[in-house]
Amino acid sequence: MVVDAGVADALAAFGAHQDDVKAAREQAPEPAFEVYEENWEAVQVFSALSTQWRMSAFSGFGTARLVHTGLDYGAIEPVYRLIGIRRDRRAAIFQQIRVMEEAALDALLPE
Repeated sequence: MVVDAGVADALAAFGAHQDDVKAAREQAPEPAFEVYEENWEAVQVFSALSTQWRMSAFSGFGTARLVHTGLDYGAIEPVYRLIGIRRDRRAAIFQQIRVMEEAALDALLPE
């Protein structure tokens, strides 16, 4: 796990042990990545939807787990409006979001 400067500052503010704060500050940040201009709006919307994942709980024989099942599509339209996405771009961006959602589900689903 990579801890950014904000998390390290929060650790210090909440009185974490100095060694822990130092270790957090020494962690290398994740490498930056490029987003093509034509994908930027979709990335912004997908990022804004990061708390809108639907999850299902499964249990049996003393074990339980939560599984991501997809984004809450009902949250997309308000995000479009709040970010200022033009109406004529929304359908295309939705298709881009679905591609990112599918890739995220592949990474999030347990093996």
